[in-house]
Amino acid sequence: FAPISLAPVGSSSVAPRFSMVAEDVNVDVSIDYDAAAKLAYNDWCETFGKEASDAKFATFKANYEALTVANVSAAKKARDDETDRPKDLELNEFGDMTEEEYMKMKSGGSTEEEEAAPQKGALETAMEASIAQSDAS
Repeated sequence: FAPISLAPVGSSSVAPRFSMVAEDVNVDVSIDYDAAAKLAYNDWCETFGKEASDAKFATFKANYEALTVANVSAAKKARDDETDRPKDLELNEFGDMTEEEYMKMKSGGSTEEEEAAPQKGALETAMEASIAQSDAS
């Protein structure tokens, strides 16, 4: 087998691509850095009957990544503590909403405070709470 290089490809203004190219063969099997999130987003859209959009994908991706980190962290903690791994968290039908959008939808409106709050995903907020709780114990 020829050596294979695995390196980021492309400019910094777009999502990096990772390329795996064998030196003796002219075959490039590059994939987008966020390919897993895109696949998950397409499956999620189909599951919940949502129409895919670039704007909603960005929010979904942030929530997806936060959820993935939470699941990996919980699995690692269970492994380190030699306990059963908890059930993985999954994105529900609100997975493409920011926390602000979700709260606005649930309240039927918005307040000035909500509009002034920075936009972050609901999962990001849940992760912060989980980390704070973990640090406290």
